[in-house]
Amino acid sequence: MNALLIDTNIYSHAMRGDTEIIETLQQVAHIGITAISIGELLSGFKAGNKEKINRQELNQFLDSPRVTLYSIDE
Repeated sequence: MNALLIDTNIYSHAMRGDTEIIETLQQVAHIGITAISIGELLSGFKAGNKEKINRQELNQFLDSPRVTLYSIDE
């Protein structure tokens, strides 16, 4: 597998330590995530009690050269 586009659930499961998802993500050259998923994650972070930590982890993930954030257009 060369590339994956992940959604909110996949990111969340990976951050919770789901080994199957983590292993799959480690094997791909490129990981994409959409602005919609980022919005859902940020909304969830606000509702939780670890917003600062969650944001830091997300920023670290997005800073990876293997990760691309896709905007939404027509």
